[in-house]
Amino acid sequence: MSQEQTKQHFDYRWQQDPVTGEEVEKRARDRIIRNGWTVEEFEEWVKGKKVLDVGCGMGWWTDYVDDLNGEAEAVGIDLSEGAIEQGHELGIENIHVGDMSNLDFSDEEFDYIAVENCLHQTPKPEEYFQHIVTKLKPGGTITLYVYKEKSRIREAADTLIRDETVDMDREDVLQFAEQMSGVGEELYNLDEEITVPDIPLLGIEGGTYTVHEFVYRHLLHCYYDWDGKGQEYSVLCNFNWFNPEYTFRFSESELRSMFDEAGLEVVHFNEQMSGHSVRAEKRE
Repeated sequence: MSQEQTKQHFDYRWQQDPVTGEEVEKRARDRIIRNGWTVEEFEEWVKGKKVLDVGCGMGWWTDYVDDLNGEAEAVGIDLSEGAIEQGHELGIENIHVGDMSNLDFSDEEFDYIAVENCLHQTPKPEEYFQHIVTKLKPGGTITLYVYKEKSRIREAADTLIRDETVDMDREDVLQFAEQMSGVGEELYNLDEEITVPDIPLLGIEGGTYTVHEFVYRHLLHCYYDWDGKGQEYSVLCNFNWFNPEYTFRFSESELRSMFDEAGLEVVHFNEQMSGHSVRAEKRE
């Protein structure tokens, strides 16, 4: 099954958001904590490990792990030739063009495999995941981040909109992403809170939300400024949602079943606003 549209999307996407300098440290820290470690625990744990970074983009995580203490050996693969070229230009050498559905490594080769923010943008995520796990040693660790299933209204809106945007020209999708960021900014700047009850029929969890948070989580993808990076980054995040051909979303039960079927024992599960982070160990 061709992934040409996905490859072209990420060729462009990584040109717009190179991860360098202090941003590497911030994103690495966030990833480590999401997966249930402290930074100190991870630094000690990863010593001597052979690591595979699946969907590495320009290789910032690969490079971070490889340089962390000089005792881990990390390699990254990504479908996007543009992302890999950009990483090479930044001096990140241990990354290569590759397809996660057909990894060119020996079975049971790696102690740790990271599959972060990429599996949900493939045509057959469960099948690809099963293949990736074959490269993990018994007793080895895998981490995964994927989008989570949202409320029924948000899911319906996403599907309806994406049915149009995945076939649009890139510039038109970018224009739409700017418009949605503008909506998000207006809601964000309201700085008001609302309290809603549980609405099980719609999959809405009761509680107190800012107006922007409620709309974003339960009604419409209009990302803005969660990370304090402003309009340009917000546009890119919305573009990254509406443009790729695939954006599968998963419930917790679906993920736990997928891990169990792959022979993995979940040791950490972290639900966030937009996704799930899971850490698991391969049964021996």
